[in-house]
Amino acid sequence: MGGPVPTTAGRGSILAPEQRSAGVRELFGFELHEERIYVMGPPETLAPGEMATWVIRFDRVEGEGKSLRAVFGLQHERKAPHSRDYLPPSGSFRIGQVYGELVVNAYGVPLELRYVSQRYVLDDGEEVFEVVYELEGKRYKKKVRVDGGDWDLKVDITEHPGLDLKIPEGLFVAAPSSIACLEWAIVGEANAEACNELNIDPTFANPGFLSLLVPAIWEAGGNSEILLFTPTRPDLAPGEGGGIPINIVPIVPGIPGSSALSGGIPGLDWGRFMIGGSKTAGDKDRAENPARYFQPSQVQILGHSRVQVGPRTVEALELKMSTYPYSFWIDDRGKVLRVDITGDVPEEERRWLRLLYPSEY
Repeated sequence: MGGPVPTTAGRGSILAPEQRSAGVRELFGFELHEERIYVMGPPETLAPGEMATWVIRFDRVEGEGKSLRAVFGLQHERKAPHSRDYLPPSGSFRIGQVYGELVVNAYGVPLELRYVSQRYVLDDGEEVFEVVYELEGKRYKKKVRVDGGDWDLKVDITEHPGLDLKIPEGLFVAAPSSIACLEWAIVGEANAEACNELNIDPTFANPGFLSLLVPAIWEAGGNSEILLFTPTRPDLAPGEGGGIPINIVPIVPGIPGSSALSGGIPGLDWGRFMIGGSKTAGDKDRAENPARYFQPSQVQILGHSRVQVGPRTVEALELKMSTYPYSFWIDDRGKVLRVDITGDVPEEERRWLRLLYPSEY
C-alpha cells in the first residue's frame, strides 16, 4: 500500500464550478450518459436466491457555472430470504425495487432527490411509496405520497464546519452505513428488524454516490471531514381492513418504471397499508432530529494498493471512512470500484459491493 495520489484523480470533476458548463461531458469522474452497476458479493457468501444491485447513470447537465445542475438516474433492486430459519424453497423472499433521480449542483450538493420504492414480502403484502426531497435554504422539504394520503415535512440541516448553505457546498447524499441493514444475511435477523424500526434505506448505500464526494476530499488535500445527507424511508404502518390500498400516482416524471408500480396484481393478495397517525408522528419526530438525517464522516486517502474487483485485480486508490463501511477503492478518475462492508478482516472473509464490468452484463 502507499504511493502518491494520482494527479488525474477526478479528472474533469475538479474544475472550479464557474468553469463548468452544460458543454462538459465529464463531471465527478462520470462521463455523460455513463451507467455504473454494482453488485453485492462474493457470491458464495449469499443465501440461496439472495441478490442486490445498485445502478447510477449520469443522464444530463442543466445550466452552467455556479447554476449547473447534474442529473443522475438511480435504481436499486434486492431479493433475500425473509428469515434465516426458513430458506427457500420452504421460506419466502423479501423483494425490493427502487427507481429515482438525483440532482446535484457543481459542488455535489443534493438539490433534489426523487424516488419510488416498492417492497414486497410474501404473506405480509406490498409496500409502495414515493418520496421527494428538495433543498430550500437551510432545510430539505420532504414530500411523501401514497395513494389516498400524502404529507409534507421540513428537515433542518444540521450545522457542520465544512458546510456553507449560501453557495451551497459541503454536503453529499450517501448512507453507506445503511448497507448494514440490507438483510439478515449480513447483520442477523434481530439487527435487521432494528434497522426497519429506524427506517434506514439501503438504497442510499449506492457506491456511485461516493464518487460525488471524491473531488472535495482531493481538493482538501486527501483528508477531510464531510457531512453526509442520509435519507430515510417513510413510516408506513400495516392496516387491517379499511386501509389505503396501494396504487401509486406518479409524481416523478420521466423515471423508468415509476408508472408501473401499483398494487392489485391478479391472483395475488398484495395486502393493504395505511398511513397511521402514530407513524406520521414518527416521521415528524425524525424531521425534528437532524442527527437522523445527517452524519459527519472523516474521509482519508491512504494510497495505492492492488485490489480484487470481480474477475480483475487492479491498481486502485484506497480511501478510509471513519464511519461504516470503512474502506472503498477508486480508479484515477474517481470511479468507485469496490466498497468493503465487513471491516478489517482477512480478504477471504470480506463482503463487498463492487463494480460490474460491461463484459459481465
